[in-house]
Parts: sequence; structure tokens; C-alpha cells
Amino acid sequence: SSQNNELVLRWISTLCELIRLVGVGATDLGAKLYPPLDCSDALVNQLRMQRDALVTVNDYILATASNNDAADTDTVSNKLPLDGGIVRQAMDSSTDANNEDGI
Repeated sequence: SSQNNELVLRWISTLCELIRLVGVGATDLGAKLYPPLDCSDALVNQLRMQRDALVTVNDYILATASNNDAADTDTVSNKLPLDGGIVRQAMDSSTDANNEDGI
């Protein structure tokens, strides 16, 4: 049905945004690693943000794969390093729709 297609497209859109954030983090991390290497708090923070972005993508996919209707979107969206508001809105909308349809 068109509603199921919309849910799938919303899920894909959210996943693309999460993956985009991983890419931005990879670029930022690469810039921090460029010589001269500065092992400061900024590098450690960027490493943590990149790790969190990757874990967020993993959590989002696994929550769907396990058909977990009650996926904890607050936990996932709180890990986002950048633009969390945009992704949070998409994830909340997707989860609400999933809960209504039992997906």
C-alpha cells in the first residue's frame, strides 16, 4: 500500500541522514589526523563522535531488523553528533507510524 511505501521511504531517508552524519564525521576526523597530529581533547572528542555516529546507524538498523516496535529513539537520537534535530524528527515520525501499523 502507499502507506507502507511511505514508511519504507521514511526509514530509508532516516538511514541516509544517519549515514551522511557518519561521512561528515569521517571528514572531520581525517582533518584532525592531518599532520601535525595533535593528540588533544579535540581529537578524542571527534573519535567519540565518530564512534557514536557508527553505533547510532547500527542501532537504527538492528532495531528495525529485530522488528522492535518500541525502538528507543531517544537513546539513538541522543547519540547523534550533528544535526540531531532533523534525524530525531524523522525517526520519531517513522517510529510513530511503525507503531500504528504494527511494523
